Amino acid sequence: MQNLCLFLRLHSAGLQIVYGWKRDEATQFGEDASWVLYIDLPKFGQVSFHSPERFEGPDYAGDWDGERLSQQRILFYCDAVFEGKCLN
Repeated sequence: MQNLCLFLRLHSAGLQIVYGWKRDEATQFGEDASWVLYIDLPKFGQVSFHSPERFEGPDYAGDWDGERLSQQRILFYCDAVFEGKCLN
């Protein structure tokens, strides 16, 4: 998760990726995975990762989109990158 945050800090602007941290209000303070890293992938939507601690990165201004599609969206994004499709 730390490596992902480092990558996002270095490359998110150039890739037009918005990201940030927000506490999951449905979990109790100190409970495992109470932090969520949200990443908005251009053209593919929001993905999120739960974590027991917050790492480097800004606060996330948005909210969870209510979808449970992170796995699919990540795979579609990776396919587009590998196929050399323009993501901008």
